[in-house]
Amino acid sequence: GITESLFILLTTSAIVAILNSKIHMSYVAFILASLAVLVRSEGMILFLPLSILFLITNRKNKKRLLHYFIFCIIFVMILIPTAIHNLEVNGNDGFLSRIISETSSINNVEKEITNQSFSSNFVERTENFMKMFGWSLIPIFIMFIPFGLFHIIKSHKFDDFVIITLFGTMMIPVIYALSFLPDPRYSY
Repeated sequence: GITESLFILLTTSAIVAILNSKIHMSYVAFILASLAVLVRSEGMILFLPLSILFLITNRKNKKRLLHYFIFCIIFVMILIPTAIHNLEVNGNDGFLSRIISETSSINNVEKEITNQSFSSNFVERTENFMKMFGWSLIPIFIMFIPFGLFHIIKSHKFDDFVIITLFGTMMIPVIYALSFLPDPRYSY
């Protein structure tokens, strides 16, 4: 009953759909991204790279820019009913309120860091991240990572650059989660 497998399926499908050159697949990508946000609020960060990617690949086609605004409307329209329901039941929307509360907790952590030694705290959090991320990659690393890295280094395709950029962007919530709460499932 955990949500990681559905979240991985939705985010991966959204990335594959946005890499397709057909405009209707871009609609599918933003719909899948909004469904990923419904599964886990960390999916909110996927909206930014998908938007940037669509705008970069279609910067010369002014008609496609109108589609981007439609994507944004669809993305928000899928999230609004759940946000309204969460506001009525819980008192927060579950998406933006979580980001705001996590941002305020960062301020509290900064106050704790000033009371402790910054270097020991940073080393401990980095160690937690590396350990948990490494443990979660053991079976995947042996089978897929070396082949994938070899393929990316060998071919200099735009899609490979996009995948690396998306991976880096999606690592932001992973680094945050693993540095504070060492649980290997957050790396998925």
